[in-house]
Amino acid sequence: MLTKTCIFAPQLSKHLTRSTLGFHAEADFLSSCFPHSLLLRLPSLSPKITVIDYAAYVLGQPCPCPVFVDDENIIAQDAYIVRNGRVEQALTNREFAAKLKLPLTGNARIPRHGEPPQIYMRNMAFMPGEDSFEDMIASIEDGYYLVDGKDPAGDPSGDFACRITEGYRIRNGAICEPIYDCVVWGCGVKFLTSISMVGDDFTWFVDTFEDRPLAPQAFGAPTIKAWLNIGQW
Repeated sequence: MLTKTCIFAPQLSKHLTRSTLGFHAEADFLSSCFPHSLLLRLPSLSPKITVIDYAAYVLGQPCPCPVFVDDENIIAQDAYIVRNGRVEQALTNREFAAKLKLPLTGNARIPRHGEPPQIYMRNMAFMPGEDSFEDMIASIEDGYYLVDGKDPAGDPSGDFACRITEGYRIRNGAICEPIYDCVVWGCGVKFLTSISMVGDDFTWFVDTFEDRPLAPQAFGAPTIKAWLNIGQW
C-alpha cells in the first residue's frame, strides 16, 4: 500500500465525489448515520471546492437530467452541498426536511412505477476551478494520473474504494508508463480534505440504474488533485 498524490480525471473524480459526498448529503442517509455522518464530520475544505446538486438549469443551460418539480410536487431548488469549502446543505424530501428541520430542496423521486418517492441526487456537479491540467501534472514528482475506474463502493463511515481501469505513473512532472490491476481506497474525510487543485475542465456524465429507471442522475466533475491509498487489486 502506498499513499500517493494523484491526479483524477473527470470520469474518475465523479465516482469518488459521489461515493464520498453525494450519498452522504442525501438526508435519509445522513439521518441513518447520525451523529457519525461524514457530512457532519467534515472540517472546512479547500475554498476551491464547490459541489452543487442542480435542479433544472446550470449557468443558464438545461441540466442533463432536469427536475422542475419533484415527485412530491415540490418545486425543485438548487442545493449547495459545499460552497467554497464549507458544508452548507443536505438533499431533502418532505419527511426528512421536517424531521431534521432542513429546507425542502425537491429531491424526492420515484425510482420505479408503484414505489414511493425516495431522496436521490439529480445533477450533482463538482464545479471547475482555475488550475490547468498541465500545471497539475507538473506539480507532482512521484504520483499517479488516474483516468477511469469501475465498481466504486462506499460505506456509511465514509470509507470507499474504486478499481482503476486506466492509470499512469507520474515521474518528475511527466506522464509515464501505464499501471495495471490497481485499486484506490481511503477515508472520505481525508480524501476530501486533501484536495488541493481543481481543474478548469468539466464534463457531465449521465447514469441510469436498473433499480431506479425513472430517476436518472447526472454527475459533473473536473480533474482534481488529491491524496489516496493505491495498491494492487
